This record gives sequence, C-alpha cells and structure tokens, in this order.
Amino acid sequence: MTPKEISREDLLILLASMGVTIPKTTKIPDEELNKRLRLALDASQQFTNIITTTPVDATPYPLWPSDKALYKATQRGNVYETLNQVMSQRRKGSLSPKEDTFKELRQSILGFARLRDMGKSEICFVDDDGQWGIFVRVCP
Repeated sequence: MTPKEISREDLLILLASMGVTIPKTTKIPDEELNKRLRLALDASQQFTNIITTTPVDATPYPLWPSDKALYKATQRGNVYETLNQVMSQRRKGSLSPKEDTFKELRQSILGFARLRDMGKSEICFVDDDGQWGIFVRVCP
C-alpha cells in the first residue's frame, strides 16, 4: 500500500499511535502528513541506534510454566468495557471504530494466549480481501 492510498483519517490515526498527535481538524496538507508518517517510521527503525540497551530485559524471568493457562493470566477488562462492547455490537455490527485499536489488540493477545494453551505456536491473521496478513510465531 502506497502512502497515497492511505486515507487522511487513517494517516492521523497512524501518526497518533506513534505519538505524533495532530487534531482531526488540522489544515495540514496530505503530502505533509505523509511526510510526517515517513519520518516517524524512519525514526522507529533507528531504535537500536539510539537506544543502546533494551529497556526491558526478559532473560532473568523464568519461562512460562506449560501447566499454567496463559489465557487466564492475560485476561483483563472490566464490566463497563464488556457492556459497552455488547451494546456497540448491536448497533454497529462486528466492525468497531478505529479508535478501539488497542482494545482489539488486547483481544488479539487473548487469542494468542488461547491458541498457545492449545499447543499452537503459529498464528496468521488475514483481512477479508486477502490484501494483507500478519504472521506471528509464539516461541515455546
């Protein structure tokens, strides 16, 4: 997908997800928003050059015991969020607004955990049109 194919709304959401917050009512031209997205993506690829030590070192922590359910350990949420999800599905169908991306990410992590508990280590998400996909391998 080329930058020109990304809608203005999606550009603003992508930039916001990387910490570049721009109001939805901005008058910045699309070309400038695309440039900021390119710069943000370029900067994210320089992480190891700028930050020489990993902020989180997982090596001192023990491996997750295979007899404990990972799904149960990753469950998060609250009654308000659950009720809101049920009510919004009735109104909008299965599609959720793009602002719910992190809530959907939590649901994906739950899916990873459930599949891992079932002994699966490779997970693939593909969109309805088959234009993109994400392949994840969870190390045992």
